[in-house]
Amino acid sequence: MSFEVHHYKSIGKKHALEGSVCQDAVDSYQDEHIAITAVADGHGSSQYFRSHLGSQFAVEGTIELLKTFYQVHPNYLDAQKHLENLKLQILVEWNNRVEMDYKQNPIKCEELHHLSEKQQQRINDNYFTAYGTTLLASLWCKQYLLVFRIGDGIIAKMDPSLEVKQLLVDQEEQGGSLTDSMCQEDAYTRMQVEIVDNPNTTALAICSDGVINGFGNLYKFNTYLFKPLLIERFRYDQASMANILNQAVTQIAGAFSSSDDSSLAISYVVPTTSPSLDFYDCEKMRTLLELDNLDQVDIDNQLKLYKTIDNDALLTFTAFIHNQELLNPTERQLRLYQTLVTSHQPLEALVKFTDQVIKE
Repeated sequence: MSFEVHHYKSIGKKHALEGSVCQDAVDSYQDEHIAITAVADGHGSSQYFRSHLGSQFAVEGTIELLKTFYQVHPNYLDAQKHLENLKLQILVEWNNRVEMDYKQNPIKCEELHHLSEKQQQRINDNYFTAYGTTLLASLWCKQYLLVFRIGDGIIAKMDPSLEVKQLLVDQEEQGGSLTDSMCQEDAYTRMQVEIVDNPNTTALAICSDGVINGFGNLYKFNTYLFKPLLIERFRYDQASMANILNQAVTQIAGAFSSSDDSSLAISYVVPTTSPSLDFYDCEKMRTLLELDNLDQVDIDNQLKLYKTIDNDALLTFTAFIHNQELLNPTERQLRLYQTLVTSHQPLEALVKFTDQVIKE
C-alpha cells in the first residue's frame, strides 16, 4: 500500500487587501507506511493577533505527534485505546510551543493598542488567546484511519466507489460553540477524534473553511475539485494534479474581497500493479473515475484511448462499463464477446468491442 500526499495554502483576498499575513497553516507527510495531513486555521478577529503562529505550532506539533503515535501504536486495537491520550498530547504540545514563543517574544504594547479594554483583559488573563486556531488532522495507514478535529473545516473520505463522506462533523454544526479553538480553557473537551479499522478508503481531503465556503457545500467541493484532482492524477501524473490543486486553492482564496485564507491537504492510495487477471488496480481506479466523468468527456475519444492500453486495462474498462450499465450498446457488445474474453482472448474481444461502440 503506497500513499501520495500534497498540500497547499493561499492568503485570502480579504487579508491581502488589509496587508495582513496568511493565518492558515498546512503540512503533510508520507513514508512507506503512513500518510499524515494537518490543516489549521488561525482565527481572524483582532484579539487573535498571533493566530498565524498558533496555526503553525498546531500543524507542526501534530505532524510529529502522529508520526510517533503510529510508531508506538501501529495496530488498530492498540491505537484505539490511546485516543484520549493523543488528544491530551496534541493540546499539551501546542500549549508548550505557544508558551515558548510567548517567553521568547513577550506581547508588546503595540500589539494591544487596537484592542478594546475587554479584549486586552482577556489577553492578560490568558495569553494563549492571541494564538487561537482550529486544527484538523489525519493519520492513515493500512491498519486504520485516524482523524482529529477542533473547530471548523472539512474532513472528507472517498471510498473505492467514489462515494464521499464527511468525517467528524464539527461542533458548530452540532449546535455547539462558533469558536471551538485550541486556545479555549476547555479545548480538550471540544476535541473530536475517530479511528476506523481497515479503512475502505481511496482518498482523503482536509481543508479549512476558506475552501469549503468557497464551494458552498461538500457536494460541490467533491464534484468540482476533489474528484477532478484524482481524475487528473490517474489520467496524467502527480505534478499535473498538484498544479491544478495549487491553482484552485489560489483562485478560491482570491475570488472575492471577503474571501478567507484557504488551505487543502489531500492524501490518496497509489495502487500497485498486479499481473493476474484481477487486472491492474491503478487502471481500475482510473477507469472508474473516467466513467464517473463521462458527462464531461467525449466517449469516443475515451474508447480510442483505452484501445492503446495493455490487455488487462482494456478488460478492466469493459468490466466497469458492464457493471455500471451506463450504455445499452456497450452492454450488448460485452455479452457478444463474453466468449472471447473467457477464452483468454481479451485483446481481440476488446478491439472488436471498442470498434463496434465507436461505430454506434
